[in-house]
Amino acid sequence: MAFILGNGITAVFTTSSTSTPASTDFTFKVTGFSYKGGDRAQIDVTTADDARRKMLPGLASVEEVTLQIKYDSTATGGSGSLKSLVENCGLGGLVITAAPSDNCGTNATLYSFDADVMSFNFSTELDGIVEGDISFMVKAP
Repeated sequence: MAFILGNGITAVFTTSSTSTPASTDFTFKVTGFSYKGGDRAQIDVTTADDARRKMLPGLASVEEVTLQIKYDSTATGGSGSLKSLVENCGLGGLVITAAPSDNCGTNATLYSFDADVMSFNFSTELDGIVEGDISFMVKAP
């Protein structure tokens, strides 16, 4: 059985040609990530004739991916460009890759989807590394 290794997870967000900045790759060294959403609300359809509550599933919630990252601010894009993605509703494609435990020398695509940048929070260190969280809203297919 092969597992996904946390060591070596990377993510690349490529902005669309209509985003600001246009057609730019942002490469992140991922230290952790979460994928949530798709939960369904319960819709109460109980009537006075029912002896017990009846529920139906509602629409699925929006899916969201949050990456905990180390980002080199001197690399393509820079943190200022990430801020502009949030302000300008940056749309693009996000690809997360990871190495399987049975062949740690190769990276396989873990997730690949279109997404909007929703937030970017960061702190900087003296060595020029930006650490932070960046959240994406997964676009519905």
